[in-house]
Parts: sequence; structure tokens; C-alpha cells
Amino acid sequence: MNFTNKQLDSFIVLYEQQFDEKLTRAKALEQATALVSLVKLTYKPMTRVEWVQYSEHLRVNKNIPEIYKGLMGLYNYPDKIAEYKQIMAYGN
Repeated sequence: MNFTNKQLDSFIVLYEQQFDEKLTRAKALEQATALVSLVKLTYKPMTRVEWVQYSEHLRVNKNIPEIYKGLMGLYNYPDKIAEYKQIMAYGN
């Protein structure tokens, strides 16, 4: 898989923030490739109806994990949705 320097640099920064470990460019390329491959194998987009149902379920049950709070806000920011879709489509 081919990543731009900017994408690889971003991955290195995010990885370091998350795991407090600095990656070499070679290791970052390996990890980023593995991550994108995993997402491609497992990702199934939700329809807007499914997303609304799921969001409502979380709201009613007041059991919203922290990781989903940011994702739920994507529908309020069309530019972020486009960016997210571009990232998910990378490598197709």
C-alpha cells in the first residue's frame, strides 16, 4: 500500500500520542498498512437509518462509550464526513 509522507507522518504522531512509543518510518508503514487492511476486511458502512437507530439506542440507554461521542458528531460536520470517507476509501 502506498501512503503519502504526510499520511505516514500523521500516523506516526497519532501512534505516539496513543501508545507513547515513537515508530520508525518502516515500522509505521508496516503498522499503517496492517491497520488499513484490517479496516478494509471488517468495515461495513451503516446506512443513515441504521446510524440514527443506533444513536437513539445509545441516547436512550445513556451508555455512550467515549470513542463514539466523537463519531456521533460527524453528522454535524459535512467536511469531516468527507475527510473520513476519503480516509476509509484510501487504497481502493
